[in-house]
Amino acid sequence: MAHRRLPAVDKGKGLQLEPYQAPRTARVKIPASDNSALLKKHTLTIIGKVTNPSVQKVWSVVRPLNNLIFNNKTSTPEETITKAVVMAREWFLAQEKVTPRKKAIPLPLRLPEGTTVVAVDAAWRGDSNTAGFGWVMKHTGSKVQFETASRSVRSPLSAEGLALRAAIMKCKELGIQQVIFESDSTQLVAALKPQSAPPELYGIVADILHCAVSFKFCSFIWIPHSRNSEADVLAKHALFSGNSVLYPLGI
Repeated sequence: MAHRRLPAVDKGKGLQLEPYQAPRTARVKIPASDNSALLKKHTLTIIGKVTNPSVQKVWSVVRPLNNLIFNNKTSTPEETITKAVVMAREWFLAQEKVTPRKKAIPLPLRLPEGTTVVAVDAAWRGDSNTAGFGWVMKHTGSKVQFETASRSVRSPLSAEGLALRAAIMKCKELGIQQVIFESDSTQLVAALKPQSAPPELYGIVADILHCAVSFKFCSFIWIPHSRNSEADVLAKHALFSGNSVLYPLGI
């Protein structure tokens, strides 16, 4: 049987001479979805934790779920919500409430009647290891100034300690019973606390505290350098003049 050969036109393979345009289709508008019912349905499930975390606490769901799986116990939605509220309240009450601390206002120091106030300072030269000491005694309106110098002083801190030791020994010699010593050296004042002295002040602090017990009242306080200018001038004068004898400068 002979096969008939079909022309290209019959096969639909002919050339398209006119421009071809695909048929246009209308746009499909998707209606707005309302998932409120779905959210309400899953508010008491783990899925509800993701979709509505303000309603369901996940731990209150996991615990009943464990009871259901391992203990074959079921919980009603009301019981689950009640437990979640109770645990949330317990967690809130367990949180530490940090309240801002109010800055403490230092109260003025009340001095016992008849107390002598002694402002102490020192000056030091590293090239010669010399130091000058100066202190001012104030008592019931009167004022006495002292200065002296010393050699072989190893550091400024040692100079401050030696100045205080000289001042407290002088007060003991004069028979003063109530005294407050003022120093602008924070390191020295801190070193006078129990077991706080650095090695270079061990012996000096021991002498100071030994003398301190002979007074009825004795205290050591820090003051800013601006309030210690008189003792500072005396110490520098003793350092550069080389005075090595302790003596009062004026009343």
